[in-house]
Amino acid sequence: MVNDLIENFVASEKNFVLDQLKHIYVPNDYVEELYDFQKAKGLKEGHTKNELSEGQAMVLSYENDLGQYEAAIFVKAEFILGLYNYEALQKEHPKEAMMLLNTFFHELCHINDDYHTQELFREDEINKLSILPRNLFPISISIWKEYYAYRKAAERFPIW
Repeated sequence: MVNDLIENFVASEKNFVLDQLKHIYVPNDYVEELYDFQKAKGLKEGHTKNELSEGQAMVLSYENDLGQYEAAIFVKAEFILGLYNYEALQKEHPKEAMMLLNTFFHELCHINDDYHTQELFREDEINKLSILPRNLFPISISIWKEYYAYRKAAERFPIW
């Protein structure tokens, strides 16, 4: 089911690259295992959690032991269960079912965008920039990444 969803997404989008996706983790304790993975890969620890909601899935991009970029998706067990029971969920709770696909596609969009960003912007080139653009780059690219993932997911699976 999940593999079919991913294959359909890739086939239906132009130049949608998920080559860096190596794992989809469904941990028993989402937060603890997510933070352990982040720590092991030298990534900033954290996830979305505020007064409105808590993240159900998260993409982590990291360098493997060979210096190549890879990505993993961490998802809560109830999220993946919803994907496997999508048809029944869609009949009883169509808005929630649409949100589930929107969220999953959003995460896949992050992997695709990370791939293209790495192809377009080389770290050594960014480091040659003067101080202001060099320091603004990480801020602007993080805003772009969320915008892109939200826009692409909303085009495919509108939730409003």
